[in-house]
Amino acid sequence: MRAVWAVALKLLADPRWPDLAADVRDMEAGTPPPEVKLPLSVAAFCADWPAPVRDYTEYAGLVREATAAGPDIRYGSGLLAVQTCLGWPSPVRNPPHVPQVRTRTPLLLLNALHDPRTGYNWATTIARQLGRHGRLVTYEGWGHGTYQRTDCTKAVVDRYLVDLTLPAPGARCPAA
Repeated sequence: MRAVWAVALKLLADPRWPDLAADVRDMEAGTPPPEVKLPLSVAAFCADWPAPVRDYTEYAGLVREATAAGPDIRYGSGLLAVQTCLGWPSPVRNPPHVPQVRTRTPLLLLNALHDPRTGYNWATTIARQLGRHGRLVTYEGWGHGTYQRTDCTKAVVDRYLVDLTLPAPGARCPAA
């Protein structure tokens, strides 16, 4: 996929400042952005999440509306998700819905209290929807991807994966 935002996100994540500067210089000179292989999670998200925004003009309107509503709030991950899927070539095949989970082994959910990508409110909503079929463990810190954050988070997940041992309801792991 050739997208300016994808190039910037990839090079900012590492961060690789000289490469980003060179790519921006080249794009300003008219050279197309380099090909970027997006993670599988992006494809899964765009295939499953309806983003009823047809083009950049509508997207820019959403950004203006969000800025007016919360001028001191940083750019949200929801808007980034909408931007990510603009022009996605295939239709949404599995739109969001209340999960219909029937399992003898409840699902383990682990979410940071301050996650910039998957908000804690999303995790609590899913846990509530799963009811007895799920168990949420809260990592009281920040970040996305909490498994390796602390000994507590690793132990909770490892015990679940190895022994199918669920933590107590309301289990929490302190921030590092």
